[in-house]
Amino acid sequence: MKYSRLYLQDQEQSKSESSNPGMHSLLQGGYLREIGPGLYGIMPIGRRVMNNITEIIRKELTAIGGEEFFLPLLSPGELWRETGRDQVIAHDLTPSQTASLDKSKIKGLATDAGGRTSHTAILAHALGIPAIVGLGNITQQIAS
Repeated sequence: MKYSRLYLQDQEQSKSESSNPGMHSLLQGGYLREIGPGLYGIMPIGRRVMNNITEIIRKELTAIGGEEFFLPLLSPGELWRETGRDQVIAHDLTPSQTASLDKSKIKGLATDAGGRTSHTAILAHALGIPAIVGLGNITQQIAS
């Protein structure tokens, strides 16, 4: 593919709040695009770089007799229950529901709604419970 036909978007005036110079360079070079606070999309040139790096790692793994494997995004609940810990998956949690979670029995939580500054995320962080919020349709994915 010719460079002139490559979909590039230069981010000359990066508005990222990141103090990380590497992140700033990736944004400015058009490899990533900030789509929301703390959320980044990988641009086509960034995906090509990732694919090239992945291919190099695969070749090196093969050369030393290594093997590539993938871990599941979601693991069966039985594995969590064996250790007496489970995850909470919900459309949304109220602040009182989040505050009432028993940290010793919860491995983490995931919600369809919310964001980095939502009450659920802030309370979960304060309680030391790992949380992923704003997933959009996690409850539908779990149901199917």
